[in-house]
Amino acid sequence: MKKRLLICILMFGATTELLAQNTVNPILREFTSGIESRDCFYHTVWVCTGDTIEIDSTDKYNIKYVIDGFWITCTEITQNYWEWYMHSLPDALTNLAMVGDSLPITCVSRAEVDAFCHQINISVKQEWRLPTREEWLFAYSGGLFSEGYTYSGSNHPDYVAWTRRNGSKIPKSGGLLIANELGIYDMTGNVAEMVVSDGKTIVLGGNIDDEPKTLDENIKDYAEHSLPNPLVGFRLVFHQPIRINKYNERFFD
Repeated sequence: MKKRLLICILMFGATTELLAQNTVNPILREFTSGIESRDCFYHTVWVCTGDTIEIDSTDKYNIKYVIDGFWITCTEITQNYWEWYMHSLPDALTNLAMVGDSLPITCVSRAEVDAFCHQINISVKQEWRLPTREEWLFAYSGGLFSEGYTYSGSNHPDYVAWTRRNGSKIPKSGGLLIANELGIYDMTGNVAEMVVSDGKTIVLGGNIDDEPKTLDENIKDYAEHSLPNPLVGFRLVFHQPIRINKYNERFFD
């Protein structure tokens, strides 16, 4: 119990600091998240899973703990980022007239998403990918800082999700509603999101065409959907543990 309390205290400080740095320090954001376009670096947040390894180390950092975690994009991947790496938007998307730099990219297949990740990873020399179902659900719930909300960030769907009731059936730019406890937006509703479960592509989360009362059901169903789909997008993750030395200073691998 004492060890878990210490970990939570350490992670509260580290996560708060990382959130602030991700917002105001583009140089650090470049080092930690890596995803970039011609305009800016993509906003990401580090999610602590709570799994730790206590080690005895003789290296110069005197590492005491290795705490597992991953970076996740704070919003769904946008059309301008897709176009920056893939050089064009899907014809199905442009034909639907749902085009805008800050709108979520949709109408893409799993194979196209994998190709997109490959282009990013060549550029930044990291391994960004779709989240697993477990990673996505953990981030959705607020991770170690979860307040137990019904939806991702609130008990009221209109505060955190675009649906039929408040969104006119048109996807919105990310970050316009309230973020969850980790600073992540739109996991309850805007466009649904691709994740990976046992090697299969499934879809989690609500979308702009859902009724608010069905949003939590979309999290529980884990039903496989046909892709591409104009109401299905995605966000990305990058696994990266944090190391804590005997002075409680943090280092990333």
